[in-house]
Amino acid sequence: MTPALYQACRQGVHVVLNDGEVIAGGRAVLFVLEQLGYRSARWLAHQPLLAVVEWGYRWIAGRRRCSSGTGTNRFL
Repeated sequence: MTPALYQACRQGVHVVLNDGEVIAGGRAVLFVLEQLGYRSARWLAHQPLLAVVEWGYRWIAGRRRCSSGTGTNRFL
């Protein structure tokens, strides 16, 4: 893992594919879900739904410290 990828991974989910391509954020989550057998994730990977998935991922990721108990309680 390169230092740049290490820093990027601290900010969100990343998946490195066999060919070296790196996908991140909502697309990475959809990829993992599809690999786990959730076929419904495939139709979410198309516009305009992908924009909603990316927005939702950023919203949740921005609040992950709260849900893990390591930050301030931003949900209340």
